[in-house]
Amino acid sequence: ALKIIASAWTAPCWMKDIDDWYLPGDEQNGYVGTGGSLKEGYERYYADYLIRYIESYRMHGIDIWALTPVNEPLGNNGQWESMHFTPHSQNEFIKEHLGPALNDKGLDDIRILMYDHNRDGLQEWADVLYNDAETASYLYGAAVHWYESSNKVSEDVLKQVHDAYPEFEIIHTEGCID
Repeated sequence: ALKIIASAWTAPCWMKDIDDWYLPGDEQNGYVGTGGSLKEGYERYYADYLIRYIESYRMHGIDIWALTPVNEPLGNNGQWESMHFTPHSQNEFIKEHLGPALNDKGLDDIRILMYDHNRDGLQEWADVLYNDAETASYLYGAAVHWYESSNKVSEDVLKQVHDAYPEFEIIHTEGCID
């Protein structure tokens, strides 16, 4: 069986504090681009947006197995569409909006994977989200990417997170050999 993990690159522009898909680095911003973040008060709209995506696919007979709040929440320096979360803002988004919204719509079979970025940063996110019992109740595990090093695979981080939180899965969602 094919299991699909959905992960949006960004919320629509009107939901974001930069009112755009992304802002590339340039001389004005010191060559530090950004994807921006959700506007305060738009968290429920974004949760509803993700749910509409899941429901639309279901109407066409395609089941989404798991969902991450966003792909690469640490951003990509404004190189393409993105949207930032911190461990704390993603924790609040899942606890206050995404988890309850999935339950309210009868979509509690959708697994939520937190993080969805490079494996070396997993520990910080796991410590914040898994140690919040309410958020943890919505989580299936973490999504990690396999970038930045082919010879240092951050096995220490993966082992520490697995040993500290064995009830949560760690799933590779994106990567390549660099």
